[in-house]
Amino acid sequence: MTLATGNYIDSSLVTHMYFRGSRATVKSIDAKPDRIEIQLSPDGAHSGDDAYAKVKLMLGKGYESRRLEQIELVLANALVLPRIETIRAETARLDSVRSAISELERELTTERTAEGRVDKASQLVNQYQGLVSAEERLNKVAFQPVSVDSPASRIAELKSIVLEAQGQIADAQIRNTIDQYKASALLLKSSCGLLNAPPPTDRSELNKALATLDTARQKIERFERAQREMQKLMLEVPAGDTQFYASCITNSEVMSRTLNAQQQAILQTEAEAADRRRQAQLAEERRAMELRNEENRKIVAASVARQQYAAALTSRMSDEIAWCATGRENDILAGYIKASRLSDSVVAQLSGSSPLWREFYTKGFRYRGILDRDRAIKVAQISERGGFSLQASSMPENEHADLKGAVQSLADSGSCRVGQ
Repeated sequence: MTLATGNYIDSSLVTHMYFRGSRATVKSIDAKPDRIEIQLSPDGAHSGDDAYAKVKLMLGKGYESRRLEQIELVLANALVLPRIETIRAETARLDSVRSAISELERELTTERTAEGRVDKASQLVNQYQGLVSAEERLNKVAFQPVSVDSPASRIAELKSIVLEAQGQIADAQIRNTIDQYKASALLLKSSCGLLNAPPPTDRSELNKALATLDTARQKIERFERAQREMQKLMLEVPAGDTQFYASCITNSEVMSRTLNAQQQAILQTEAEAADRRRQAQLAEERRAMELRNEENRKIVAASVARQQYAAALTSRMSDEIAWCATGRENDILAGYIKASRLSDSVVAQLSGSSPLWREFYTKGFRYRGILDRDRAIKVAQISERGGFSLQASSMPENEHADLKGAVQSLADSGSCRVGQ
């Protein structure tokens, strides 16, 4: 404890300070007319020291005539007295129990559900029993016994409330269980009645049948749960429902085996159909490839024939004009005038009315171009009616390039440059 300075001691005489929590030995207790003085010798004081502490408990004149509990209550403001501390703690616990009871009583009056009433009433029974225990503990230490009304009658009322609410809960559970059972029985009958449908013949019918079987199994499981709940509550299950349930189980097992067999058969049928489609597709692809190959052979043969025709045409015109088939499919006839003067027969063959144009057309040529002596390429478009002059720039760019390259090759080297 701290020894205060001021009215009771000269500060110049203080040689040590002892703080709160320090231990000391009581050396003497002296009763004065208005106080009690306690002289202390602090623990740890050295031998020969005059260090001491004095506690003065000011009680007022005539305190000796007061009751002991009154004096203890005053002393408890300065000292820790176990009895007073116990009284205060038990009083606080008693007040807490009373507050909890008051709140629970209020909640119980507004509770509408049976489950809620069971919970609140059960808590109140425990609290009232705790109230009795708290009062008994307080009376063991209190100066005067605490007198309260016995809660026995209220506890009995609360237990009755609990029993009544529990009965309501049980009745509601029975009604709900019966309702659930009846609903599950109706669903079972409606679903199991569809299990006798004819076996499916295709994928669509199979999927519908599998969905029907799955729904029936779900309804069977729901009925089984409802049946178990009925048995837990010792409620009677109609014999007719039990018999229908057994037949439903049998029908579902039969349908399951039937659908498994049908599914395998349908899968086999689908696999065979898919294989036929693949074979037909492969055959179609082979036919298409053969047609493309045949077409390519014809194109190549025609291209070779046109090149040979160009060579033969050169001979027919006595080498006065060198001819070459060019272009992607050798369908462009390129010529180079080699002779300084063309014979009348060659000139006649080049005229617009010459039957040679018809021959060009039947051989598959589309254009004819001749590089004359003045180094100009004269182009004509070939048709069934004859040849028609055409500006070289009007030709497709790649074909014009092939023609130009072919006639230039003929002019430079006398060889034929065949289009690629």
